[in-house]
Amino acid sequence: MKQFNKKGFLALSYRSNLKKVKEEVEKTLTEFLIIITERGWQLQFDLEIDPSNLTQLHSVTLYARILNSIQASHLLAVYGLGAQSSNQCRAGLECLFQLAALNNNTALMDGLVSQSFKDTLTYLNSYKSYHSQNPNIGPDRIKALEDKIAELQERQNVLNSLSIESIGKLERLAKEANMQSWYDLLYRPLSKATHSSLGSLQEHLKIADDFTQANFVNPQNFKHYSSNTYCGIKILNRAIEEVYKALGEKPPSEVVDYNKQLEALRFDEFIFEDISSLK
Repeated sequence: MKQFNKKGFLALSYRSNLKKVKEEVEKTLTEFLIIITERGWQLQFDLEIDPSNLTQLHSVTLYARILNSIQASHLLAVYGLGAQSSNQCRAGLECLFQLAALNNNTALMDGLVSQSFKDTLTYLNSYKSYHSQNPNIGPDRIKALEDKIAELQERQNVLNSLSIESIGKLERLAKEANMQSWYDLLYRPLSKATHSSLGSLQEHLKIADDFTQANFVNPQNFKHYSSNTYCGIKILNRAIEEVYKALGEKPPSEVVDYNKQLEALRFDEFIFEDISSLK
């Protein structure tokens, strides 16, 4: 632990720390996650995509982002970065809601495109306002921004004329995906670290019993390793199902078997442990 005190998380190596984690938590979960991430990664090279189908392309891209998020979540969890691991799980879940919602309602793609234009315009207008106050920025650069904003605004006006329905909040996508329970029971708890809730920040503060001294600490946190690993497996397995569906194919039998194995792991025990730790 001396090396960790000196260099922090940079002092750790994946394999040696994974061995330590396996001794502290459910070994089956880690092995299961590695198996399904390897299966999910190989799937990227097996998918046959229609490049003229925008919704299909977007769905496959969402799947790629989910894969990256879950692998990142696992790596962070192994190093003891519990809050950051939760953040990555949450990011993967956001993409999964969108992927599953599009499978249920392809018309949502229009709303996603429209929202993307709106977000970009908001950013560019703020960027232009920021640069306009900087005397070191030449008028040619401001003019280039104004031209780009005008171009995008023209496209946005065309989309507005089509009366495309707004996507709204993420919860709406969860409902469209028939995943409201996932939103309530997985997404909300995972968001605590993202929003820096008081409870999630407690791991960085150590106060003496007599309240005479407070120290800031940044320890390894494996408290939510099991639940985050389980969430990663659940998210990635559902993503594999949904990407097959997006391409009009039937998921292979092993995906169904993964679900059965997952149910046998009794996740209620992991959830109870997390709830019991709440203060």
